[in-house]
Amino acid sequence: MATRPKPRPTTLSRNAPGTAKKKKDDSFILFLVEQLGGLGTVSSRAMFGGHGLYLGDAFFAVVDEDRVYFWADESTRPAHTAHGMGPFTPWPGHVMDRYWEVPLDVVEDAPEFARWARRSIDARATAETKPKRAPKRGAKPATKRASKPATKRRSKPAPRPKEENPLAGRTRPNGRRS
Repeated sequence: MATRPKPRPTTLSRNAPGTAKKKKDDSFILFLVEQLGGLGTVSSRAMFGGHGLYLGDAFFAVVDEDRVYFWADESTRPAHTAHGMGPFTPWPGHVMDRYWEVPLDVVEDAPEFARWARRSIDARATAETKPKRAPKRGAKPATKRASKPATKRRSKPAPRPKEENPLAGRTRPNGRRS
């Protein structure tokens, strides 16, 4: 019986065997940081194959495959949906509903892009300062289990033989024998 050849990858990727690693082009990231320069010190950090954008220590955007996704909540999401944008989907079937794509025309317009970024940053800061919802009535509170140090398990002691039982043969008040 003949063996079938292994299927070849249809696209070049980091994991495709026999493909050379392509040097990552950071020009789009530099463009984004330059566009957001009016906000203050915007920086980027590589993460999970993409980049994250930060204003100081505040993380507010994901950049993946030359697309920008801002943190969104109920107040900022309508602007994204009005432009036909959707949530960040890093792989099929996995939707990160907190990050929504920014339209390209907004990215190219520096003042508008900065306004969208500022709304995203402010919404995130507001969400982090809101008190968390109280647990549902009757729900058990989430607690962390304290880790116990590893100890040797002790086996149960062997039961005593029936002859040594001092209560053997006595009658209980209900008339039964023990």
